[in-house]
Amino acid sequence: MRPWRVSEVDTDIMHGYIPQGYFHDNPWCVDGKMVQSPSPRSSKATTKCDLVHIDIGGPLTESLGGSLYFMAALENSTGFITATPIKTEGMAPEVLKTRIKQLETLTGVKVKRVRHDGAKEYVTNDLNAWYEDKGITSEMTAPYK
Repeated sequence: MRPWRVSEVDTDIMHGYIPQGYFHDNPWCVDGKMVQSPSPRSSKATTKCDLVHIDIGGPLTESLGGSLYFMAALENSTGFITATPIKTEGMAPEVLKTRIKQLETLTGVKVKRVRHDGAKEYVTNDLNAWYEDKGITSEMTAPYK
């Protein structure tokens, strides 16, 4: 005979054998039902616009407007995120400039750092000059293969 599990036994049969509330008050049952708490954000950016993460997704199925990609920008401290549909990856620098200006206008604080995956759209001479002019530090994440 194989060992039984509580879920396999009819509750009418167990009535009288197991004390009432056993499964709710038993510390092993409570520990087993615990959910791991979310891990804290790894970055130390706690002030608004200290760090903005950016990335491009796609290609996707063409949208009604003709967009195949989207550019996501995430403000690290507040979790504010925007996703902008774009037709080509080459549109990313202009969309990035627009989103950073939007964040600065909404918060009243200048963006200090922009973190990206090092894709060619984010490391153009034009964009690097714009970063320098605005006082923004461009950071690249570690590459993956």
